[in-house]
Amino acid sequence: MTIKFMASYHTKPIYVFGSFGMIAFLLSIIAGIWAFVLKFVYGVSLILTPLPVIAIVLFAISMQFFLMGLLAEMLVRTYHESQDKTIYAVREKIGFESSTSARESVPPA
Repeated sequence: MTIKFMASYHTKPIYVFGSFGMIAFLLSIIAGIWAFVLKFVYGVSLILTPLPVIAIVLFAISMQFFLMGLLAEMLVRTYHESQDKTIYAVREKIGFESSTSARESVPPA
């Protein structure tokens, strides 16, 4: 997992943490909705089910994942900017003219 993360998501950690955060948030919403359905449709007391606690814990976990992703994103940006490293590498330019030939091809006004 570490090798996959460092190879694919080293420059965009918010993708990984944001994905886990979205999953936890959606599970939190589902657990919360199901708890209210049990309460108001079936008349089951919220004390008898762990769903409200699960919904709150999953919501807190989702916020932690989002914030961890933002923090990791800032650290990656700071790391690359402080060392004047580019986040990406351009292998080849296709369809670009050199700046001198571009200026010569434009007729004077």
